[in-house]
Amino acid sequence: MNIEALRGFLAVCRHGSFTEAAKSLYLTQPAVSQQIKAIEDELGAQLLEKRGRVFTLTPVGEEVRARAEEIFGCIDRMTEAVDDIKGLKRGRISVAASDTIVMYLFPKWLKIFRFAYPGITIYLTDRMSFRVEEMVLNGDSDLGLITMPPGSPDIVADKFHEEPLCLILPPGDPLAARSRIDLKTIASKPHIALGRGSTTRKLTESAFAAKGLDWPSSMELSGFEMIKRYVAAGFGAAIVPRMALKQGEGYIIRKMPQTFPKQELGIIWRKGRYISKPLQALIGIIKGGWGECPT
Repeated sequence: MNIEALRGFLAVCRHGSFTEAAKSLYLTQPAVSQQIKAIEDELGAQLLEKRGRVFTLTPVGEEVRARAEEIFGCIDRMTEAVDDIKGLKRGRISVAASDTIVMYLFPKWLKIFRFAYPGITIYLTDRMSFRVEEMVLNGDSDLGLITMPPGSPDIVADKFHEEPLCLILPPGDPLAARSRIDLKTIASKPHIALGRGSTTRKLTESAFAAKGLDWPSSMELSGFEMIKRYVAAGFGAAIVPRMALKQGEGYIIRKMPQTFPKQELGIIWRKGRYISKPLQALIGIIKGGWGECPT
């Protein structure tokens, strides 16, 4: 059913006159009459009946008017909702991010976003980077935050940060006194590694392999908080992103050689996806300033 025909019908109901309805819609009277006839033809029932100079609604007309008012009420509310979303007043976005980003970076971004846009809800999910990519591809998440690179050609990626990787050693480890520590020396230490499948694990193994070195793990743990505790307890060394490290946690922090690769963190979305105003606002917050590796 033509929405403009319904608009014309409601105008006749409000004004009680085809002439006044036509004026209010900037149409001719025959045009409004044709709109009413089109609805009647489609429904197979009369909407209006004339009693003297006055038009009154038939029972069918009363029902159509009630439903038409509901329809235009919905349209008005839809328009208001869209305006709110465009104006960053209301809405909901879903974000999936790697475990490390969720734990160490996203809390401050979420705090800034909620303060600036209290009417917009962020639904956050943490997964390994390759799982985040799957969620974005499947439409389960509007935006993803991963350790680069993504694997699918259907993903658009925007690198927003290079994260240094640092060496952490047990307290009292003799390597801590050295000004420079090469990969061959690091590889002589027991290695506490992040679980298989993580991008950090792959990056570390590839960097050592490129130098012809193998640094087998003596432990595989699921998160950097556990890794830090076991290093501090003297069970081995580990390579950990700078963002996960703090002074005074019982381990020694040292920079990796300058040639050692950094983690590349990226924002991803499915190719062809519309980036809404709320998503644009969140991306703007994420692309903030960064510090240096603590020593």
